[in-house]
Amino acid sequence: MGAREEDGGGRGRRERPLRRDALAGTTRRVYRYIYRRGPVRLHEVQRDLRLSSSSVADYHVQKLLEMKLIRAEEGAGEAGGYVAEEAIFEAMVRIRRTVIPLWTTATAFFAAALVVLTTILRPGAISSTYLFSLVVTVVALSISVAETVRSMWGGGI
Repeated sequence: MGAREEDGGGRGRRERPLRRDALAGTTRRVYRYIYRRGPVRLHEVQRDLRLSSSSVADYHVQKLLEMKLIRAEEGAGEAGGYVAEEAIFEAMVRIRRTVIPLWTTATAFFAAALVVLTTILRPGAISSTYLFSLVVTVVALSISVAETVRSMWGGGI
């Protein structure tokens, strides 16, 4: 990632490498939009995300291009635009225009396992084996919920 971003303001600026995990705010919104809708043109990004001007949209698109998270796709007439690199969302599944983290599958599985453990497989007397399986299932469910939330709204893309 040879791209760089300037740190600080005014004189005495120093450059630091752009990092994918630094993707946040409006730039992240632009990236997710391009990933879901691509290929899109600059004016579509500005209009659909309600950015104040085309220069704001261009700033975020240029930042994503420098980070190599998107690429300009040339096409005949209206077909050209910006598209996201699929590798960035390798832990995501796209169903039409909906992007779902793979962790949601694990969350659904562990939630179903917890329901089965507490209803169908509940013993008359609680044993250490049953208690252990409950604890493991609750911990696994908690981790999968946290990862799902993180991948959709938190630190992940």
